[in-house]
Formats: sequence, structure tokens, C-alpha cells
Amino acid sequence: MAVTLKQLKRPGKGTPPSPVETSNNLLKVQKGSTVPLQLNIDPDIKREIRVYAAERDMDMSALLVAAWQYYKENHG
Repeated sequence: MAVTLKQLKRPGKGTPPSPVETSNNLLKVQKGSTVPLQLNIDPDIKREIRVYAAERDMDMSALLVAAWQYYKENHG
């Protein structure tokens, strides 16, 4: 028995959501809230960053924000 093209097709994604359901999905995140950021870096560098932040009693997120602000001020 031969397999037909219809049998090979997978079901689609379905119908898209209505415009009412998606009206708020492009709004900016409120100031002061945080969102996750994933990076792939060398484990030794991550350990250095974690230790550096811990020695200064700050979390890694605060250290990254401070480093980013410094970079922007000094590198345009």
C-alpha cells in the first residue's frame, strides 16, 4: 500500500488568534521590572563574574547592568 501525500502532511498550527487577543503582546515591559537574558559563555568566565559580583555584594544582573552602562559611556 502506497503512502499518499495527504498521509504525510502534519497538522498545521491552527487558526491564528484574533486581533483582540494579541493587542497587548507588543507593549514595552514596565520600567523597573526585569526579564531573563541567556548567554553562552565559558564556564570559567561565568565563575569569575559570579565571584567578582559576590565579593562586591551585588548580583550578577547588577554587575552586567553596571558594565553595560560603563561600556556605553566610554565606547559610544
